Amino acid sequence: MGRRLNPHSRELWQPVMSNKQLKEKFPLHDIHLSVSQGPTMKEGKYTSIFVSIAVILDVAGLILFFVGIFAPLSFWDFFVLSGPLLIFMSTFFWIFWYMGNIKVSDEELNLTKHDI
Repeated sequence: MGRRLNPHSRELWQPVMSNKQLKEKFPLHDIHLSVSQGPTMKEGKYTSIFVSIAVILDVAGLILFFVGIFAPLSFWDFFVLSGPLLIFMSTFFWIFWYMGNIKVSDEELNLTKHDI
């Protein structure tokens, strides 16, 4: 029998409940969750954040790039180089957006209750 900390007793360690009581209270078959019982994500909530960040970075990168090309500035190279860097950084958010929109059916996953 395992010993558990009981905060209501004066002893430091005493068993809260026996192993039999633990198994009765927390049966093993209740631990496994089915796919439908798992945590769900609201449809499009987080992917819209990723796509909006990606579009903002793309637009800002293009603006910086074209300012560096067409504006008569002495530090044009900063704009010409930082614009494509922002566009490159936006690809990570495009990938997150794409991965968030992938739909896989339960049959394709071949998951059973015990695999989760």
